[in-house]
Amino acid sequence: LFLLHGRQDASIPWENNPAFYKALDEARQGYMAYWDDGKHDTAGADAPEDVKAWRGGQLLSKFSLDQSFPAFSNCSANRNPGNGDKSNGDTVGWMNRGMTWEGIEDDASHYAITIKASYPGVQYPVIVDFTPRRLQKFKPSPGESLPVSIQGLGSGSAIVDNQGLFTVKQVSIPSGEGVGVVISKAK
Repeated sequence: LFLLHGRQDASIPWENNPAFYKALDEARQGYMAYWDDGKHDTAGADAPEDVKAWRGGQLLSKFSLDQSFPAFSNCSANRNPGNGDKSNGDTVGWMNRGMTWEGIEDDASHYAITIKASYPGVQYPVIVDFTPRRLQKFKPSPGESLPVSIQGLGSGSAIVDNQGLFTVKQVSIPSGEGVGVVISKAK
């Protein structure tokens, strides 16, 4: 989902959006959100160019049905949407802005990806959780413990839940070059 919201929007009231963002994070769904103090017809009009680019271009092609993608959550670069009261939280902000990836390897024995964070003014390191969605060939079983190797940061593990999903937590992205992550089947 690519979401543009205005805090002064009368047709899609702001009070619902912070809880919606939280629900998307908790469900480990793929999304990026940007909000400002605009109304329905002006939300995002003055957004930065990288946000305006969400409407088309290369980013959309990364969500092809025959490819997996990472759903980001708990990103340290997120802004505060508040509690739904228009006087609470950041007037202009975002969730998962600038999060992207490249080099996915999705085969029966492992899943590899380079996670990146980049937008004007980003402060490194960016810490984020990610959940591979729409896996094509890497199909771990519920309850399985998967070894995880994070470039330059060592190793850990991720547990596959009842829905076949797993989340790699607290991945630190040190620079615009990103960080490589490899998840393997236990041997």
